[in-house]
Amino acid sequence: MYNPDTYMNRLYEQAALKYEFEATDKTGGQEWQQRTKEVFIAKLGSLPSVKSDLNPIILEEKAMPGYRRQRVSYTTDVGLKVPAYVLIPEGSSSSNSSRYPAVVACHGHGYGSREIVGLMPDGSDNTGDPGYQKNFAIELVKKGYIVIVPELLGFGDRRLKEDQDKPMEESSCHRISDNLLMLGKTMAGLRVYD
Repeated sequence: MYNPDTYMNRLYEQAALKYEFEATDKTGGQEWQQRTKEVFIAKLGSLPSVKSDLNPIILEEKAMPGYRRQRVSYTTDVGLKVPAYVLIPEGSSSSNSSRYPAVVACHGHGYGSREIVGLMPDGSDNTGDPGYQKNFAIELVKKGYIVIVPELLGFGDRRLKEDQDKPMEESSCHRISDNLLMLGKTMAGLRVYD
């Protein structure tokens, strides 16, 4: 029987390794890196050609034990806003001359950015089981990192309108991804751009 697994395996075996690293010196390595970077960016699909002003807005702010939690919003393309949480270690401020390392923490499947900053889908504090993602953004801020947690396209507040009445754990990923592919874009490309 010929099934999709067999077909995909055959395609993989036939594919030439076009981007295999074969450099023998630093210059060759840099050239390989640049070619690979260009191909990688092209494979992400078309990205917005005009950079939008970010227009960041702080939506809410709350002092937490050992850090501050902000809910912010910024614009990445015309009609496309990204809500995100920013976790800032205690003692840091815009006037503070100290620098903190920063991390972009991307949530996995589930109900979105709230899940890794210790919140329930409705925004209330999660005092129970932190789930498989273990509130890892909080762990990072407690180690001294400034952490931004963007709401990935297709999850949480960035689901399609038709999915808004469904449980938060149900994403719009497949439908958005399918539509983006038909328009020459990819979900991965927009998420990286965000």
